[in-house]
Amino acid sequence: MTLAQLKQKLHPFELTLKAHAFLEWPAMTRKEMRILKEVFLSFPSGKPINIFEYGMGFSTIYFAKFLHKNGRDFQMDSLDNNRFWYEKVTTMTRTAGLSKTVHLHLREFVPFWEKNGWDWKTEPRAGAFGPNEKAEQEYIHLPQNLNKTYDVIFVDARFRRRCLEAALKAVSPQGFVIMHDAQKPHYQSATKLYRYSQFIDSGKYFPFARRKYQLWLGSPANPLVDKVAAEFK
Repeated sequence: MTLAQLKQKLHPFELTLKAHAFLEWPAMTRKEMRILKEVFLSFPSGKPINIFEYGMGFSTIYFAKFLHKNGRDFQMDSLDNNRFWYEKVTTMTRTAGLSKTVHLHLREFVPFWEKNGWDWKTEPRAGAFGPNEKAEQEYIHLPQNLNKTYDVIFVDARFRRRCLEAALKAVSPQGFVIMHDAQKPHYQSATKLYRYSQFIDSGKYFPFARRKYQLWLGSPANPLVDKVAAEFK
């Protein structure tokens, strides 16, 4: 192992990621986890909650277990473009006995950084790595194509701006759309489509991080967005 590889392996981000994986926690700050729990518990206990998740992982199992523990009736559709995570979460879902409430979907395509012409050092031409493949379009529009109305849509993977646009057509008027890593400017234009829209500073994911993370919470018609945001500011 080279010195550069050792430094990367011991980077606080990598160590935090491994710690969360060991604990089966999402790759989120503690504050972000609390915010999502607050949103889920805002629904009446007797009301079934329909959830859609762009980007499966430990978050899928963590929040499904949380809802089950709190006696909440729910159905969750979780989507990914990565076969490794799809198969891993499939196994975790079966092991946790969640197969009747958590439904997994795969629309497989390579991430932008594996496409021909991508260069981390150069800002790409607008639209050069946009969703042009059939699987990418199916990924973005799956919530609509499942013909369901969702109470919560969580956006935490590919094409987040496009997914926010699609989510508006699949979320209920009183529902919530949540976006992780909302501090990235190129995601933010689509948040203006929502009547209620709040950015919440959610702290640092790992020690000595240079930047703070943000979570975005929006809704077509539910003013509870503002109340939840105020509680966590």
